[in-house]
Amino acid sequence: MSKKNRPPASQEESISSARQSGLQAKFQQALAQHQKGNLAWAETICKQVLKRQSNHFDALHLLGVIALQTKRSRRAAEFLRKAIAVDEDVAEAHSNLGNALRGLRSADEAVVSYDRAITLKPEYAYLRYNRGIVLRELSRAEEAIAGYDDAIALRPGLCGGIQQPRYRAA
Repeated sequence: MSKKNRPPASQEESISSARQSGLQAKFQQALAQHQKGNLAWAETICKQVLKRQSNHFDALHLLGVIALQTKRSRRAAEFLRKAIAVDEDVAEAHSNLGNALRGLRSADEAVVSYDRAITLKPEYAYLRYNRGIVLRELSRAEEAIAGYDDAIALRPGLCGGIQQPRYRAA
């Protein structure tokens, strides 16, 4: 749009705000469909959002989550990496990327993603638990146990209520 035909700044801001509001409403539809279990419909709506704004964090992140839920780890990792490129400070995106990388058998990269998520949200016990699982898969037992201990300290009972074996006196 040429400067001559451009609306005044305040009008441009109103148009931009209206577009953002419309995109957010569209994304909310996708989120509602996801919560109802209509994953294919949620995915379609997210892709519509991305056609209008290719760097819409929430749509990218939700597409990554849907791909994880439908066992498409490679696709999940692609969407989640794009979401993280938009906003690298969302622990859940790093956690979900860790889950996708685990599905791709990229355990070392998964640990890095979980570490970043833990840095962003240290109180989130599930991050430490998931990191422990991957460390166990890497045969790093002591680190895995420490991760489980941290997870249990943050949320007792998280690890399935694992208890010490009870021995009876003979």
